[in-house]
Amino acid sequence: MLLFFALCLCFLAVLFNLYVIVAFIKSKGMYPPFIVSFGAHKKEVIAAVANFIAQNKNFKTVDLGCGCGSLLIPLAKRFPENSFVGYEWSLFPYLLAKWRTRNLRNVTIWRADFFKADLSAFDVALCYLGNGKVAKMIAQKLTEEMQADGLVISELFEINGLKERAVKTVRCFGVPVRIYLYYPVPDKM
Repeated sequence: MLLFFALCLCFLAVLFNLYVIVAFIKSKGMYPPFIVSFGAHKKEVIAAVANFIAQNKNFKTVDLGCGCGSLLIPLAKRFPENSFVGYEWSLFPYLLAKWRTRNLRNVTIWRADFFKADLSAFDVALCYLGNGKVAKMIAQKLTEEMQADGLVISELFEINGLKERAVKTVRCFGVPVRIYLYYPVPDKM
């Protein structure tokens, strides 16, 4: 029985690695593969959104690359009067997020490229997008479309070009990780 369990785990690990490779190739290296938000940094992101909500009662949140909905689900349950939208381009995490949010009326999941979406209706944007070209593209999109008093939260990755609100450091498995909070406006005004 133990051998069967070990073989199943190995098989799942191989499948996940294949998924990561295929996702990277399919996105032409633009987007990181599906990674679940967890631990202290997930709690910190949820706390930052909750703090923003306390000051701005009615709001809309978008998760740009929502994966399986690990941030949207606890937020939607905690704030049922507000609406949440997730964009995910990869089929597997999209289907998982759709299934996991099927009973949450305040959550909509789209299988689409968020760069082609209009983000002007959103007050909060959640990101886990990586550095480089994508970060520059998202900074430009957010400054063009979101309101200046909105909130952008990036897990682990800086988004150069946006005005910084705060940087929070938390420990995840003993490793310090950063959560970046921004205004969706250019850093040099």
